Amino acid sequence: MPRPRRLRPFTHRAFACVLIGTVCYSLWIAQPWFNPAMPLWRSYVSELAAINQPGNAIVRVGDTLAAICAACAGLFGWRSRAFTRPACAMIAVFALATVLDSIFPMACAPSLSAVCAAGDEAGTLGLSHNIHTMTSAVANMATLGLTGWWLWCHRRRPQAREAVAHLTALTHIVTALVTAGLALVHSEAAGVFQRVSLIGLIVWVLVAVSLRSESLRSRA
Repeated sequence: MPRPRRLRPFTHRAFACVLIGTVCYSLWIAQPWFNPAMPLWRSYVSELAAINQPGNAIVRVGDTLAAICAACAGLFGWRSRAFTRPACAMIAVFALATVLDSIFPMACAPSLSAVCAAGDEAGTLGLSHNIHTMTSAVANMATLGLTGWWLWCHRRRPQAREAVAHLTALTHIVTALVTAGLALVHSEAAGVFQRVSLIGLIVWVLVAVSLRSESLRSRA
């Protein structure tokens, strides 16, 4: 029986960058400690990084580091062929949009201020706020594309060990689309669906990377 081969150095680096970036991208989960006033169920995660919010630097620095790690993961994954070319392209788009998210934060938190909510609706909160709205949408589309591409590549009947990855990828896609729909009708439930979507994405990334690593190691 052949021994599982060792992963290439660039593959190791790609996976390490993904894992570190995922942790950095998850810092918003600590919200109850650095911004307990933000309503969990009806606020968007991006509001935590608004200029006037306490602890906004935590989220913005986390997003910046996550973007850098994602860019490096895409480059290493491209070079080592650990990830497919379309996946690397979508990772690159996500990285660019996320770093722009951190550079151009929201001006205020609409869920905490009626004045801010009105300005957000009217598009009068300034260039940074408006850019953030666009880059957040692009980052979200990149993750939807990435999870959708993964599901397409694994569209055959999944093995039991892949079930969690399929479930979390579908959870991310469905709840992200629900969030977008709720946002159009200004539903206060959009925030909770967005958080479920992000948690689904985080878990999917961890499981998918683990499966990919196992697959590469098992090849003779």
